Amino acid sequence: MHKGSVSDAICGRLEPLICSVIVPALSPSEAAGVVHAANALVQALDLGGGPHAAVPRLLDGTWDGLRLTPEHLLAVCRETEGQFEEACQLLM
Repeated sequence: MHKGSVSDAICGRLEPLICSVIVPALSPSEAAGVVHAANALVQALDLGGGPHAAVPRLLDGTWDGLRLTPEHLLAVCRETEGQFEEACQLLM
């Protein structure tokens, strides 16, 4: 990876395992799509913003590029909410 690359920017915020296995397998545009969709998901689940946080409009092709089925998306939402609740419990 080159210093200042898309992968570097993404890995600054992710678990080391994700960075070492998943991110290198993605093209810069695929990695940007993952981050874009994750941000929309967090906002849609009301996990990451203030009272006026809006769900960003997804760029054309983002969901298609991720190749998620509705079942996969539901599982991701449930997993994300569960991990968020666990993290909140640890902080209390």
